[in-house]
Amino acid sequence: MRIVIIRTNTGDFGKVGTYNVQEIGLANALMKMGHKVNVLFLHKETNRILSDNTYKFVYYLPHKSIGLHGIFDVRILDRFKPDRIILFSDNQLWAKNVIMWCRKKSIPCIQYMGGVLSDNPGWLHQFYTKLILIRNIKSYHYSINAAKTTRVKNEMIKHKIPFSRVISIGLDAELLSEKKSPDLETKKELHYSPNDKIILFVGRIIDYKKPFLACDIAKKMHKEDSNYKLILIGKGPLQKQLKDYIRENKMNSFIEYIERVPYEEMYKYMVASDCLINLSSKEIFGMTILEAMYYGLPVVAHKAPGPNDVIDNGKNGILCNTDDVNIWCALIEKGIKRKDFLGNNARQTIKQEYLWDSIANEFVKL
Repeated sequence: MRIVIIRTNTGDFGKVGTYNVQEIGLANALMKMGHKVNVLFLHKETNRILSDNTYKFVYYLPHKSIGLHGIFDVRILDRFKPDRIILFSDNQLWAKNVIMWCRKKSIPCIQYMGGVLSDNPGWLHQFYTKLILIRNIKSYHYSINAAKTTRVKNEMIKHKIPFSRVISIGLDAELLSEKKSPDLETKKELHYSPNDKIILFVGRIIDYKKPFLACDIAKKMHKEDSNYKLILIGKGPLQKQLKDYIRENKMNSFIEYIERVPYEEMYKYMVASDCLINLSSKEIFGMTILEAMYYGLPVVAHKAPGPNDVIDNGKNGILCNTDDVNIWCALIEKGIKRKDFLGNNARQTIKQEYLWDSIANEFVKL
């Protein structure tokens, strides 16, 4: 079967070569099953169809954009001769055009939705995504609609979008190391002591990710036990303020801030750490959480749509429902003390349920 996977969002999140890109992970798994797959992106400026240097099945399409909504000539899809299209659209403006092209060609279109309306609570974001939903809603009756999380499923039902099933996102096992936390050799390589208890934060340095709360947690834990250290990895609009906050509060001795780690090096920080924290109450998927669990790293996460689906509280991770520093400190300490139990269960969960190799066939069966 010839399958074409399309991402219409023009943002460069999950940029090829820097992330466990969902579309590429799914494509690799489908190709292992014997299908011919092409992945089409719209986030690179080009006036012609451009192939990727690393992944020969990835192409960048000429397009225009309104905000992060990609607009392209759907007739270009004829060149790829698809038998089936998987559309990563999240109620994007051009979803209707792709779906109606598929209907005209009698080609099944699977719309894989990670959201219906904007997660930004601002009235303008809510307004224009509602307008897009009004524009697209009729076309959704001609596509097969799958949700990435239970929360998205509930949103689809609320807005009367025909719903097929929840298919979780996955990891591409080929991009992952077989090392497992705790790895003392890697900890030493990163210039930490075997006795150090490393808390890891990976995410954009932006308000809703709460990097300042991470610092406050680390400060309290380090005060009670000087072996506690925090590694913060990520870039974002608040990174200057974050650096100032760490310096002004004299936290440089136990907080290491790193703007960017090449993806192929990220596993080292996972296996060298003792606990991953995710403080966002708006986490939609949490690819970093999946990767940490794969490496057997205990995760303490704020309750949110993504973590709620993957974490069985107290069995393969820990969920928290507050921003109280004292409670976070207690749960992190609990997670580290139960590291073997939580980490082994977490790794088992990911290997059984969250690798693209075990998920991909769900898209073929739809």
